[in-house]
Amino acid sequence: MKTAFILMAGLLSVSELSAQDTQISGTITDESGNPLPGASVVVTGTTIGANTNVDGTFRLSIPQGNSSI
Repeated sequence: MKTAFILMAGLLSVSELSAQDTQISGTITDESGNPLPGASVVVTGTTIGANTNVDGTFRLSIPQGNSSI
C-alpha cells in the first residue's frame, strides 16, 4: 500500500478552484499499474477525504494550507 501512495503522488493533478480551496485529483494504482478501487485518500489531520472509484480515480477539495494527504 505504501507503494500505491508513492505512485499516487506522481499522478496527482492539482488545480486551484478559489482562494479558499484547492482541487486534488488523481489515480491510485498498485505496483503493476492496476487501479485500486475503494482506496481512501484523506487530508492529514482532517476529516476531509474521498474514496477511489472503480477506475482508481478520486477528486476532493482541500482547504488551502493543508498539503499532506
